[in-house]
Amino acid sequence: MTLHWLLGYKIKEGRAEAFVAYLKSKSFKRLRGQLLRETGIKIIATYFTVEPSSSEIHDYDAWDLWEVPNYAAIDRYVASKARDRFIRSYLIPYVGSSYKWITVQKQDFAE
Repeated sequence: MTLHWLLGYKIKEGRAEAFVAYLKSKSFKRLRGQLLRETGIKIIATYFTVEPSSSEIHDYDAWDLWEVPNYAAIDRYVASKARDRFIRSYLIPYVGSSYKWITVQKQDFAE
């Protein structure tokens, strides 16, 4: 069963421009490839909040949509080098500690 994770986060003050550049970089593409090879997990896209509202989605500056092929992939993710690299090169420099994981089912998405 495929799961979808949403990772919502606040971008560190003054780091938004550098973060967008990182998302377009070869380094980030390599990280996505490493994550897919080691775990089977795919980062589908990054979405940015444009207009604030009262919904939980808008509590964060951006959201990543991850596709997780099965529960075993979560175990592989926890033990992977890709996870360590993700934390070092993605979360620490741009996000810090203000993030939240949400698991959603495919039917939660509008077709």
